[in-house]
Amino acid sequence: MKHKIIYASILFFMQMLNAIGQNAITTNLPPNFAKMASYKEMNAALDIVMDLKPNATPEYVSNLVYQIKQNDVLDGAKAYSIFLLGELRTTNTTAIEILIEKIDLKAPRQLALRLPLWGKYPAEEALAKIGKPVVNPILTYLPNETNQLRRQLMCDVLKQVWRYQ
Repeated sequence: MKHKIIYASILFFMQMLNAIGQNAITTNLPPNFAKMASYKEMNAALDIVMDLKPNATPEYVSNLVYQIKQNDVLDGAKAYSIFLLGELRTTNTTAIEILIEKIDLKAPRQLALRLPLWGKYPAEEALAKIGKPVVNPILTYLPNETNQLRRQLMCDVLKQVWRYQ
């Protein structure tokens, strides 16, 4: 019985390595959420990544930004990449700009397998987690923004950043 449990654990770990891609461990690349078949698989990959505590290397961040920019990627997959950028608290200007561009991206409902990782607008939350480095880029975007929701979300981020700084 004990061997079956060990075997099952090893098999599960091997499947999860496959889910995030073995390159994610050896080359410090994030999982490619767009290529995953289900949200359950994305959750498992995210759990492994968060346990590994990746460094916010330029390559890692640019890979996440690339995934978010893709038009053929589901919003749910983009939400995972957005969440990771917030968790990494990246100061990368390109990453911050893509988060501002996607601030009104609505994330689909998450599986009830766990507590939600983000709310309705994951990019808003990611920007708030990043903190001070987002203030000047938001202040640059804000005067020219005509969409009321986007303006409100940017103002909410600024309020959150200023409240906790």
